[in-house]
Amino acid sequence: MSEERFCFLADWYDPQAAFNRRYQLLFYPSDGSVELFEIKTKRHFLKRCRIDTVNFADLFIGNTITILARTMKIVEYGDVYTSRNLSSNQQKTIAVLVHGHLSKLGQIIDSVYKSGLKISKMRQVQLNSQDAYHLISPQRHDQNFNVCTNGLTEGPIVVMELIGSDAQNKWKNIIGISDLTMELSSETLAKLNENLLQSRKLGKNTAVYSDTTCCVIKPHLVSSGMTGGVIYEIQKAGYDITAIMAVNFTKPNAEEFLEVYKGVLQEYPEMVEELINGTCIALEVKSQGSRGTFREFCGPHDPEIARTLRPGTLRALFGSDKIKNAVHCTDLPEDSVLEVEYFFRILDQM
Repeated sequence: MSEERFCFLADWYDPQAAFNRRYQLLFYPSDGSVELFEIKTKRHFLKRCRIDTVNFADLFIGNTITILARTMKIVEYGDVYTSRNLSSNQQKTIAVLVHGHLSKLGQIIDSVYKSGLKISKMRQVQLNSQDAYHLISPQRHDQNFNVCTNGLTEGPIVVMELIGSDAQNKWKNIIGISDLTMELSSETLAKLNENLLQSRKLGKNTAVYSDTTCCVIKPHLVSSGMTGGVIYEIQKAGYDITAIMAVNFTKPNAEEFLEVYKGVLQEYPEMVEELINGTCIALEVKSQGSRGTFREFCGPHDPEIARTLRPGTLRALFGSDKIKNAVHCTDLPEDSVLEVEYFFRILDQM
């Protein structure tokens, strides 16, 4: 009997040649090893080996993974066997949280992960009436259409792409349809995905860039389903999350963002590698004097020191070592606006 393996097609953007190179990615569940073939050249690019940054749970269409410092996007199933066996467990749905539920964002995200779902995309936006009407126009004859439109425009909303087995029904069980007073059709969900998460044509970014600071939930926490716990602790401490987005760093982006630490911290190369190892969640956080107090709330860079000196801080609660230390936060007050702008003005438009 042949060994089980799953096949995917993945793209890597080659910055020197300025085009996407497509690879066949093989994953072997028996030992967690991977193998890569470049399709155009029919070249065996990577012999079968174990890559610590690649886990079976991360292999779904649309996700970004890192192999040997190359950020690769999974674009298709590579064969019928993989499609038949994985597609039912990798269903997608679009989830909308209106303004009234954002105070419980951490608890809701925690429920999402506990249900077995993952968040593959996330963004907070403010819609105007015209945008809202366009997005849910497929259901304009629904008796609750106007109430639903008002719900989408009364304040910032968070839009997420969820992935997992029976995703749509699990989301209904978590939140119900009371948010929008009507169940959104598949056509409406497709419009939300296209206009708010894919092309980002509609919806105003909610970042305020004033008296705020930046927080990045690192990939090791996102992949382990701890995003909701971190956000819950932030909100419980009295901080407002004024903007949020899911980010997949390329290596040049990560090096640019962390450049201030280059030559200062010997862990800089490992810090870059951690940021490109999977999805990050970027937050703009606001509170009275948030620049100083939020940095203290995150705790010392080394979680072991944090657990001794500041046991209630984020890094003490969620960090494991100086690289996987739960979160990045702005260290220098003068860098606060620059870091927030990097995510919500630069990366949000890419």
